[in-house]
Amino acid sequence: MELLYALLDYLVAWGERVHGVNLRLDPDAMKKLSQAAQKALSILNEAESTVISLPFLSTGLHGPIHFEVTVTRKKLEEIAVPRRGA
Repeated sequence: MELLYALLDYLVAWGERVHGVNLRLDPDAMKKLSQAAQKALSILNEAESTVISLPFLSTGLHGPIHFEVTVTRKKLEEIAVPRRGA
């Protein structure tokens, strides 16, 4: 479960950097993002990388947000390390 939260934190931060929107304020977007993160974790058990693609995830100042990010197993290990040490 901690790994899921670490991935969600990473995805929300990535979305804020790229799209300028705090997805935590959109419950529907967070539900979709959580489901996509769970699926990504499952895929990364066997694959080196996966793409999380969520068209029309939310709406920003400039219209719809099409969320697409590649997550690698290496990135997942990097973002999980601080949580494991906490």
